[in-house]
Amino acid sequence: MKIFITGGAGYLGSVIVGKMLNAGHEVVVLDKLLFNQTSLLSYTSNPKFKFIYGDVRNVELLQTLCKEADVIIPLAAIVGMPACKKDPDLTVAVNYQQIKNIVEIIQPSQKLLVPNTNSQYGSSETIITEESPFNPLSLYAQTKCDAEKRVLECGNGISLRLATVFGVSYRQRMDLLVNDFVYRAFTDEFLVLFES
Repeated sequence: MKIFITGGAGYLGSVIVGKMLNAGHEVVVLDKLLFNQTSLLSYTSNPKFKFIYGDVRNVELLQTLCKEADVIIPLAAIVGMPACKKDPDLTVAVNYQQIKNIVEIIQPSQKLLVPNTNSQYGSSETIITEESPFNPLSLYAQTKCDAEKRVLECGNGISLRLATVFGVSYRQRMDLLVNDFVYRAFTDEFLVLFES
């Protein structure tokens, strides 16, 4: 199977790429390497791996790469409230417009698999289920809600609403809640919890 991943050098992508290659799939990654990460270097000698340095806002490039894939996994995103607030136009372009463009490009025979965020639900006093209404409290969450709507309308897309991701990655992130807690507990030997 041919798999196309945007943002494949990121926290989730760098792990998913390895899993897909180990399963025998061909993997093409489009990434701008916004954080100068080298998380995919170990795959460069694999003949089933191809890396394209580029921007998901380049619609012609996106169209070319999508046409060659059986499965598209768009992971490129501006993540978290501070980063999204810093550049709202970039956030909308990457988090929503990229997905909209892919939905308009793909054919019925192709599959679109989109990991999403539980930030869509916002804050709640009750237990949240998949049937709970969205309550986005940030631009990040709103773009993810809008993108998921487009994915589900296309008919051959699946959205996975992830809880807070954590763990080791080739492109490690320490700003994730569980990773931060583990790091602080290990280095400081205590945790400071507060409610804002």
